Amino acid sequence: MSIAEPEILLNDCREIMTSRLHASLSVMMGNLEHVLFEMASRDQCDTDSAYYIDAVRELRLKKREIQVRFENRLSGIYLEILRQLAVQSDSDESNELITSNSEASISINKISVLHEPVGNIRSECRQALVGLDRHVNYILDDIHVENFVNPLQPETIYNAFWESFDDLRCGKEIKLIMLQMFDRQISTDLISIYDDLNKLLDFFLQHSDSEMGINNDIDEFGNFWSFKEESLYCNSFLVGCWVHNTIIQRIKDRDLPEFIEAFLMDYWCVLLVDIFEKYSMKSIEWERAIQVVDDLIKFSALTDNKESRLQQIWQFPGLIYRLKAGMKSISLPLDLQAKFVSDLKVLHTQLTEQKSTYKNN
Repeated sequence: MSIAEPEILLNDCREIMTSRLHASLSVMMGNLEHVLFEMASRDQCDTDSAYYIDAVRELRLKKREIQVRFENRLSGIYLEILRQLAVQSDSDESNELITSNSEASISINKISVLHEPVGNIRSECRQALVGLDRHVNYILDDIHVENFVNPLQPETIYNAFWESFDDLRCGKEIKLIMLQMFDRQISTDLISIYDDLNKLLDFFLQHSDSEMGINNDIDEFGNFWSFKEESLYCNSFLVGCWVHNTIIQRIKDRDLPEFIEAFLMDYWCVLLVDIFEKYSMKSIEWERAIQVVDDLIKFSALTDNKESRLQQIWQFPGLIYRLKAGMKSISLPLDLQAKFVSDLKVLHTQLTEQKSTYKNN
């Protein structure tokens, strides 16, 4: 397979990994606030207590910026590794090049504080990484497993994370706490991410081998998500990934409240998978469920337009009704249903207050 073609395939893997890591990072940032508040409350020195409170304020202000930087840096390191692999594929001295350039593509060896967490996560993910290295090496068939650099490796993730907050003013102690919290969260998530990527690559390679051939007509499907609908039914895991990506594309670049984003990714995806498998994505049930996603996105956007705000408020009861019907159909626990509806009502109150402001003006 030429180096130009697998970039499409591997980029889809990167997007899946990035979206999952985005969720992990959001959870970690939320937990970090609680930890810093606890540290501030335990500290009897007013100066030290203010230090932790100031760190929370700064992290809140830069949370979105840190997330965007993490994703951009993750993409940048990934692309640099692929660029070097592409250079090697045209060289007679590929082994020598990968040895001399691998350190240039990732400065992991220059960041001593990352050595231990990366080593630990490599040990925990060893089996999944062996499979992923094998898959990527097979796709980039000019590179041997023992010599190539996997662009999806843990070093890429940790390096991207560390550089995402290098301009924070809160000091090294807070940064180390962030690293510890990130490491703790990733240790529970990354094995699952790598396992899922292996399953997806297994399906892709088997599908392309049996139906099209690795080197033939790759542009016919281009990437994971342009498979024909009937191709998805043979693999429940792939259906879940496809639905997951559908949600990601709709909320991409939207500044949604965290509780709405988590609800869509964790629970509404379950409903969409169920509808897909029972009715297909051409059904009215699918269209209605997707419309709820779009309406929820519009509802959560605190626009400055008076008419749009009023429309959001008027549509709220119908949106709640459809959400409750969907949550009931997937048997979501009642406490989770109540919590989500309660959080939505808080957001609705904000809109109502804005409406009153408009009337007064």
